[in-house]
Amino acid sequence: KGILASLDPETLHICLLDAKEVSGDGKKISRLVLNGSVVSEVAAEEGGLPMRNLYEQLSKIYPNNIRYLEDAETIIVAERVKVYSDGRVEGVGPIAERVRQVVEYFQKEAKQ
Repeated sequence: KGILASLDPETLHICLLDAKEVSGDGKKISRLVLNGSVVSEVAAEEGGLPMRNLYEQLSKIYPNNIRYLEDAETIIVAERVKVYSDGRVEGVGPIAERVRQVVEYFQKEAKQ
C-alpha cells in the first residue's frame, strides 16, 4: 500500500512512495520498487480530504488554535481535536462537534 510514483505498463514494474506494509507490523518504506513478476493486482483507493483547504477553512474559525502537521496529514485544533486525512475526527465537546460538521461538509464537496 502506498502512493504510486511510476508504473511501467509493459512489465508492470511499480515504484511506490511512502509504502506501508499491509501485513505484519505496518512499517513504512519511503520508496519501494516492485518487480512486475510479483505484481498480481493494482488497486486505487479514494483520495483523502484536501487537508490544506480544510486547514485554511478551520483557520478562519479557530485562527490562533490550529496546527497542520503536513507530514502526518493531521490537523490539530485547540490541542484537543485531531483531524486525519481519512476524515476521522478525534475529540469530544463543542469544538470537536463543530470540526466534525466542517469535515462532513468537505467530504460532501469532495464527492461532487
